[in-house]
Amino acid sequence: MSPPPGYFVSRNYTSRFNAAGKAKIDCEEILEDCGWVNLGLKRSFHSNGLYGTLLNATGVVRALLTLPRGAWLCVQYPTNKFYRLMLGVARLKGCRVVSIIHDVRSLRSKGEASTDELALFARSACLIVHNDRMKAWLRGQGVTTRIECLGVFDYLTPSEAPPVQADWPPVGIVYAGALHPKKNAFVYQLGTAPLEPLRAHLYGKGYDRASAVGEASRVVYKGFFPFDELMQHIEGSFGLVWDGESVETCSGVYGDYLRYNHPHKCSFYLACGLPVIVWSESAVAEFVRREGVGLCVDSLGEVSGVVQGLSENAYREMVGRAGVVRDRVRNGFYLSAALKAAVVE
Repeated sequence: MSPPPGYFVSRNYTSRFNAAGKAKIDCEEILEDCGWVNLGLKRSFHSNGLYGTLLNATGVVRALLTLPRGAWLCVQYPTNKFYRLMLGVARLKGCRVVSIIHDVRSLRSKGEASTDELALFARSACLIVHNDRMKAWLRGQGVTTRIECLGVFDYLTPSEAPPVQADWPPVGIVYAGALHPKKNAFVYQLGTAPLEPLRAHLYGKGYDRASAVGEASRVVYKGFFPFDELMQHIEGSFGLVWDGESVETCSGVYGDYLRYNHPHKCSFYLACGLPVIVWSESAVAEFVRREGVGLCVDSLGEVSGVVQGLSENAYREMVGRAGVVRDRVRNGFYLSAALKAAVVE
């Protein structure tokens, strides 16, 4: 029997139904599907913070004690308290580390690189990052480690989304995520943006209808649903990937981060089979253009004109291409390919 491609360490998550851990849970499941072996404790879901930390610490210690010398170890970053420890023990055992990078904290600080974070990245044999933009930024900061790009995050789900509303003309644009004014101020300006013939359909927590400005009929709040149920309630023709303070452009810390980050909500929309509307300067716009799965705009003020300029055939073709990507993200296609490339000798 041939040895596994490598090993990883599962962890405790605060909830099975918390969207914050969804991407990492999916990565663990894809690793298992690709033959990687969990050396830690079985994945668990306990909301008690102290108990969860104890479980995670126990799993890491167990994994590092049993990690075979010279093996591959896959670690997800950030991993709070344990990333540095796992890198250190792996080096002592002559192991090579593949790090799946979910978040580069330096890029959230207006691109001011943390020498500590970059030094940690340099200790991996290979980094799996979101896209070529993130890779180029790391190279610009002097990171010489081998880097593979995902293209887009996978989104595993057993749920069947309702059929995409491929009727002509399109009727709704979906935005799913945090809706608090401090996180996404642009949401409260959607009523001022010319979206016709679309209406904005909002899903999430924290929506304060009284803070919204503009034409109320353009915005419909659909409520909050746990992420494992949300897909069944989505109604719309496009998914919106936008962030920041304005409908004119993606600005502020969260908006600027889109220049390098692939938001997990984009994977969610594609897993629903929805074409997407994204900021033209975002990193994910390159994927959208290449795969033909949506529209790229400089401002949400352009949405109406761009959508009305589409032909019915062009939209249906876009839906068909989104359907191809839907099948890929639901089956772990992108991470599986990156892992295979990462461990090439």
